[in-house]
Amino acid sequence: REGYVLIDASNCVAISTDQTLTAVGNESESGVVRVSADRNPPFFIADIVSGKPHRGDRIYSPQP
Repeated sequence: REGYVLIDASNCVAISTDQTLTAVGNESESGVVRVSADRNPPFFIADIVSGKPHRGDRIYSPQP
């Protein structure tokens, strides 16, 4: 609703600013987000690029 999501990255390796990530919920993609520079480890903010990510969705990097 606000155009961004707060992500808990406590189980994550380093994530770069402007990296695009995929949100998945209920076994299907729910949105795409782009990492912003706003951080307070282990949390960071990501802007919603498309879709409607929901609380509890898993976040994946489409890059190997």
